[in-house]
Formats: sequence, C-alpha cells, structure tokens
Amino acid sequence: MSELEGRDELPEFRQRRKVANVSQLVLVMTQAQVDPTHNYGFMKYLTTPVYRLTIYEEQTGGWSELPPLLGFSDGLPMFCHLAALGLNLVVIGGWNQVTWEVSNALFIYNFLSAKWRRGTDMSGGHRSFYACASDSNRTVFIASGHDYNKNALRSVMMYDVT
Repeated sequence: MSELEGRDELPEFRQRRKVANVSQLVLVMTQAQVDPTHNYGFMKYLTTPVYRLTIYEEQTGGWSELPPLLGFSDGLPMFCHLAALGLNLVVIGGWNQVTWEVSNALFIYNFLSAKWRRGTDMSGGHRSFYACASDSNRTVFIASGHDYNKNALRSVMMYDVT
C-alpha cells in the first residue's frame, strides 16, 4: 500500500475538501427501468423491472448512473438494502433475479475512486426483509428479518465497512 492510499478515508481529508469547496452532496436513488425499445403493451405491468442506482448532483443539476455492481450487470439484486457511510455507498444482500436465492453479499462504492469493491459477506446465514441503517461513518446495522426458511429473526448485527 502506498503512503497516499487510505488518506481519502481520514476525517481531515474530508474536512479539507469541504473547506476548499471541492466536495458536494449527492442524492442516490434506486430507479426502476423497463427497456424503452420494447413494445410491452399490457405486459409492461407484468414485466420485472431492472433497478439501477441513479445520482443527482444538486450543484450542477446533472443526473448520472452509477456503474453496475460487480457481477450484476443486469441491475441490483431484488430487495437489496442501501446505506450511506461517509464517502461510501453500501449495497447489502437481496435476491438473485434469476435463481431467487437470498444473497449475503455486500458491495461498497467509493465516490472518490468511483469504483465498487466487494466487502465481506454478512455473517449469520441467509437473511432477507430486514431493517438496515448506518451511523453515517463506517458502521451498518442490520436488524430482524427472516431466515432462509422464513423464520422470524430477532438478532441485530453490526458491520464495519473498513
């Protein structure tokens, strides 16, 4: 690791960017998309949309799309969760759109490097339909939900993104 790597995660780095007026707030949304070139007719309402991450930059008024998750070129996993953590966006779990299997995968997008990386999978077995929140710094909290056999879970997990 070079001596410059990892500095973008330091609070001092973010503070200097704010003071120099080179940081900005962005709004990230999941957006459903249906292929506009296909004439679905009534079937449009029966077609499963593809979900992508869209960014709105308030300062410029510009809209853009984040690159797809690693291994998910066809959109986000169904029922995945999002959490904002400082300069990172975390995508947690969800269902595979082809096999409908529950995933414990975790992906982290860094806004400074503009790259995705794979995080460590969630522990504790398959979990879906859970609550998700963050401390806006480096920790994601995952609570409740149900397991692979649809049994209600009463546990809470903390996931440190670093």
